[in-house]
Amino acid sequence: MTSLALAIVLSCFPVSGFIDRIEGGLAVVLLPEGHELHVRRRCLPNGAREGTVLHRGRIDGRATRRAAQEARDLLDSVTAHGIRGRPP
Repeated sequence: MTSLALAIVLSCFPVSGFIDRIEGGLAVVLLPEGHELHVRRRCLPNGAREGTVLHRGRIDGRATRRAAQEARDLLDSVTAHGIRGRPP
């Protein structure tokens, strides 16, 4: 793991990424480059939660809905066809 792969953000600044999970006072934000940031929860915009897509520190509602739909579609596909294409 490189030093850029994981960072704890101690100050609030606009970030773009996907909130993967919230653990205590930190949110784990997945960045487009494949890295992750641990951001203080209080630095997130109001209404941000797990599954929220952020763009420059603001909630991107359209991208959040699209990501949620893609996750539902993938889950439906796995449930219907099994992980290896076979029925469960």
